This record gives sequence, structure tokens and C-alpha cells, in this order.
Amino acid sequence: MNRKGLGIGAALLAFTAVAGFAQQAQPDRIVVPLTDPAKPALIQVEFLMGSVKVTGYEGKEVIVEATVREKAVTGERRVRGQMIPVPPEPPEPPVEATPPPAREDRLARQIEREYAVVAGRHAGQEQEEEEEKARQQKAAGLKKVPLSSSGLTVEEENNRVSVQIEAFRRAYDLVIKVPAGSSVKVESAATGGIRVENIGGEVEVENMNGPIVLNNVSGTVLASTANGDIEAVLARVAPDKPMSFATFNGDIDLTLPPDAKVTLGLKSYEGDVYSDFDMTIKSSPERIEESGRSTGRFRVSIERAAVAALNGGGVEMKLEAANGDIYVRQKK
Repeated sequence: MNRKGLGIGAALLAFTAVAGFAQQAQPDRIVVPLTDPAKPALIQVEFLMGSVKVTGYEGKEVIVEATVREKAVTGERRVRGQMIPVPPEPPEPPVEATPPPAREDRLARQIEREYAVVAGRHAGQEQEEEEEKARQQKAAGLKKVPLSSSGLTVEEENNRVSVQIEAFRRAYDLVIKVPAGSSVKVESAATGGIRVENIGGEVEVENMNGPIVLNNVSGTVLASTANGDIEAVLARVAPDKPMSFATFNGDIDLTLPPDAKVTLGLKSYEGDVYSDFDMTIKSSPERIEESGRSTGRFRVSIERAAVAALNGGGVEMKLEAANGDIYVRQKK
């Protein structure tokens, strides 16, 4: 372990102890000294389930707190001795089901492939159920001793701080305080939300399942989530780097300074766009044509999209919501 790793280990201020068989979960807390407190830091967060809140403050250290939630996460499965979250599965075929007859057409081959996937999934579930039954038999008559610490790991090297939680059974709530000029990168499959506020550096947030809230950020922003809303309030707009906000199932609600010089790329397949800015539409939706004698096919596709300028235009900002609305507001 290097000198910095030893320093972080020594800075572990609170660790959850187990006393008896019932105890209120207390946060694990680690204070991270930076190699050079005079320079900006980069904080990288990776974890599976729960929520993350990153807040900029006037201090010179990074403070990380992780609290285990009291209840186990639903929708989980034991895989190689660990509990991991799994998405909902399609209905299982009956045990006596037989594969569909082989046919040459493309649809039949697709059905055969899907059957093989579902049948394999069904067999795997039966094996997992047998393993879980054997596990319960071994534990019969015994009391479960709670392990409520978070499995939190923090590393620092040259002002790069990495935060990870490697436990899979439960969700955790991370609260991180960082110097206000830091940059933040968060990647999560969270069932909760991600919130970043009062950050002056670059912000990159990727969430699989949950909303993203960005408040009073003033650097470049890249934000995406598969299932959840994105709400962002920018204190200022960085003039030199493009930004992006994208969600598949959710709305995008973006608030900008009234004098922001921005060129917006707006796209919503199923929703609408609303704004109190005076927008100048700069180009029509993209028209995609496909044709050719070799294929005998002709196709024209026009996107539900537009490019609009605020205050004459400026830095490019992409807003894309597949199944949701887009709101662009003036900061009051």
C-alpha cells in the first residue's frame, strides 16, 4: 500500500460495529486528504444500487459517507454466492414445452433463438432455487448476524479520488463532499437517484435506473439515464465544450441563465418541447433517404428534431428524450 493509501486508511473516522443481532445502521465515513489541495480534484464514483449525492463546499478534503439501507433490495438473485439485482424476466415457458419446428423463414429462426434463451434461463433459475433451498437448510435454527458496514473503498492518487462500493446485497446511500472546483464522474446502475450540486468543474453522470438532478453547476455537463428524469440548473454555461443531456424514458428539464449563448439540438420521439426563451430555429429536421437499384428499396425518414439558437447561438448543447418532454427555462 502506498503512502496515500495508508493516509486514507488512517482517516477512517467511523466504522459500523455489530453489537448483538439488531442495531441501527450508521454511516461509514472516510476523510480523504488530497495530494495537492491547491489544485482541482477529480472524483470518480462507481457503484451498483442506491443513491449518490455530491456537494461542492469550501473545504480542501473529500469526505465520503456510505450508509447501508435497512431493507434488502428486491428483485435480486444469488449468482456465484452473491446477490445481484436482475431485471424483470418474461413469463417462463411451461416445463413440458417443446421447441417449435424448424423452418427456413427468418421469423421461425428468430422464434427458435428466443426459445433457446428463455429455456436456458428457466433451467438456470431451477438450479438457483435448489442452491437457495440447500443454503436455507444449512442455516436452519441459526440466527443471522448482520454485516451492516458498506464495503466502501476510497483511493486517492495525484488528486484523483476513486469511490467504490463492492457489496451487492443491499442498496447504499452515498454522501460525498468535495472542493467546489472539483470535477465529478458518477456511473451507477442505481435504483435511487444521483444528485450533484455546487460543482464548478466538469460533471459527467451516467445512471441506468433513476433520476439525475444537477443544481448550481457551472462546468461542462454530460448526463444520461435510461429510466428517469433529468433536471439541471446551470449557474453558467461553459463556452468552449459541447454538452449533452439524454434520457430514454423520462423528461429533461433544463434551466439556463437568461443571457446564455447556446445552440440547442432538440430531439424527442414521443414528447414535445417547451421554453420561455425566444428561440431562433436554425435548421430543419434531418432527412434520411435510402434507395438503390441493388436493394430495390426506397425509404425516407424525417427526424422529430430541430436546431435552435438562444441569444444568437453559441456552445452546442444536445437534449434528447426518446419518451418524454423537454423543458428549457430561463433562470429567474
